[in-house]
Amino acid sequence: MSVSAWPLSRLDPLEPAAWPRHAFPGRLIVVDGVDGSGRATQLDLLETWLRVDGYGVVRTVWNSSKLVAKTITEARRQQTLTPLTYSILHATDVAERQEAEILPALRAGYVVLADRYVFTAFARDIARGVGRDWLYNLYGFALRPDLAIYLRIGAEASMARVMGVAGEASAHEADENAAVRGAIGSFRQFQERVIEEYDKLVDPFDLLPLDATMPIRTQQLRMRLWVKTLLEASGGDDE
Repeated sequence: MSVSAWPLSRLDPLEPAAWPRHAFPGRLIVVDGVDGSGRATQLDLLETWLRVDGYGVVRTVWNSSKLVAKTITEARRQQTLTPLTYSILHATDVAERQEAEILPALRAGYVVLADRYVFTAFARDIARGVGRDWLYNLYGFALRPDLAIYLRIGAEASMARVMGVAGEASAHEADENAAVRGAIGSFRQFQERVIEEYDKLVDPFDLLPLDATMPIRTQQLRMRLWVKTLLEASGGDDE
């Protein structure tokens, strides 16, 4: 079964994306957002709920491919690579996980929960100065999610959470190399730029925004409603 290409090179990024849906029996659900938005917590709860309800679940995490994760970590430490090179490495991570984790699970009818997806690359890389059209072409291989939830949070709240939990390690995202330091400056400015780019992706890519400052339970119930609606509709779909 062939996978439809994602013709982003022919799209105006400000228009709704004509991104083909896959035909596999499983479902790809993405939870995306900046550091401190609470993705991991919500995905943990969602995964447990789905398993209790009898669904097979596979979890995939941004920048976890064995093929490139060590390379990216070392490059960050040395601060030697450009934003463009980082973008290529992250695209390699997504491509490898799609082939090794996502596609096999979807073919087998599993629910795939993705902690971050291509939207992370779009928001961060564009904030670092990488061209939007170039990025869309680079990620032309990516599968369209069946559901993409964007945990929306402001820069101040995001920073308060990040610094309280992971401080220097997370702030390092804004300072991956000298070019980025000069172009973006502080971590706060970087977060503001990234959030601005995320907001631009909501309409073109059908992201469902969810206020990440609401109580955890309130967020989770909203997410479960969206997921339940998707899975019930999928159950009645002969595709």
